[in-house]
Amino acid sequence: MRDRQNDILCLNEANNKGGSGAIRHEQFNVYYSGVDQSQRRWRSVGFILSERMSECVNRHECVNPSLLFLRVNTELMRIFILGAYVLDTRGTEEGIEARKLWADVQDTVVKRDKNVEIVILDNFNGCIVLRRE
Repeated sequence: MRDRQNDILCLNEANNKGGSGAIRHEQFNVYYSGVDQSQRRWRSVGFILSERMSECVNRHECVNPSLLFLRVNTELMRIFILGAYVLDTRGTEEGIEARKLWADVQDTVVKRDKNVEIVILDNFNGCIVLRRE
């Protein structure tokens, strides 16, 4: 992050069991989701923020273990940053869980303040199907 002067990185398939939260590590802040002990832990997501970006975080919330958002207020604009991890579940029983996650993404985006910019950082692992007319 230092060498490339990045202010934010999104983590997918994070390996975290336990609740969501935030920690400080050196000059970076880490916001993360977590799963309970009975779930597969690679579904977690997180963000690593530079010190200057961390100062702008207004709020963070873990919607579910695979969906985390930050509200950031900079001098120039307000930003809604959404981190998501969606498994490729075509043809599996987990398809129901993936559809629920997509509904959570939609609900989260719809409920945000309307005068903010949206940034979605993801690993959707999805399949796009084009329908021919």
